[in-house]
Amino acid sequence: MSRIVGRELIVRDNKRFHHFRDGKCSCGDYW
Repeated sequence: MSRIVGRELIVRDNKRFHHFRDGKCSCGDYW
């Protein structure tokens, strides 16, 4: 599941949310 809000991208996987802003993930690109 993913959605784009403005220039931000929010992706949800089984364990956590990934919040991308300008290509950088809030989790430090840990998948």
